[in-house]
Amino acid sequence: MAAFGLTVVSDTLVGQARLLGLVGGLALIYVGQRTARTRPTDSTRTDPAGRRGLARAYASIVGLTLTNPLTILIFGALFGGLAVSSSGAGAASLTVGVFFGSTSWWLILTGAVAALRTHLTLRVLRWVNLVSGIAIASFGTVVLAVAIRG
Repeated sequence: MAAFGLTVVSDTLVGQARLLGLVGGLALIYVGQRTARTRPTDSTRTDPAGRRGLARAYASIVGLTLTNPLTILIFGALFGGLAVSSSGAGAASLTVGVFFGSTSWWLILTGAVAALRTHLTLRVLRWVNLVSGIAIASFGTVVLAVAIRG
């Protein structure tokens, strides 16, 4: 979106960096704490009929990514730093390149997880949740400290 002229949104978000840092830092600490406390369950016992379809799951991730303020800011900085015109072919080709790069990354990541899934015990998943939660909360603490220092 930033590539096609929504610089007003990115300028507004940059202007509110301290408030976003405070709210974002607290949100990351909360998510980290929740992640660290989450106990994994045995997915082989869940009802597969209750799962969402792959297309619906993919569409929700694309929607979340496109509306992520950080994604918009990064695209704005990328286009500004590379001096890419929002109306030229450069913006379109850069956007398509990022799309295919992101898609490739997610295909590789989900393929690796699917391949390793049988080796992941509940104990290993518990450790993954704990380490991930601590890492997320630590990032949130850093973001919060930076926002407080101003």
